[in-house]
Amino acid sequence: MKYEGVTGLEVCKRNIAKVQKKYAEEGAKALEAWGRDTINDSKDNYCPIDTGEMVGTGNLQMDRGATRIEVTLYYNTFYAATVHENPRPYHPIGQAGFLRIPFNNHAPQLLTTVAGYLKKVSL
Repeated sequence: MKYEGVTGLEVCKRNIAKVQKKYAEEGAKALEAWGRDTINDSKDNYCPIDTGEMVGTGNLQMDRGATRIEVTLYYNTFYAATVHENPRPYHPIGQAGFLRIPFNNHAPQLLTTVAGYLKKVSL
């Protein structure tokens, strides 16, 4: 097959490149959606609340490289790690492990979420 000096192989390579780009875009959207659901679950149901400062800092950060897509879920206070890891204090609202628990609860949904987004990809 030849189109104006373009071979079938060249067309195929271009199409593969388009699909790869679309997969990366949809994969990033899926990971961000999953991360947003997870951090929101953490903030709404698990994060200890005293003054409300820490729960307000819960967020996610996307990082994309040439061959990877990462999402980081975090709380941006100097004491978040201490509160997260110390099960001894009583928290009338929330609990220790406030990021780990929703992360583990949402982990089984990650592949399903990504698959749903990737099914949208077409030429």
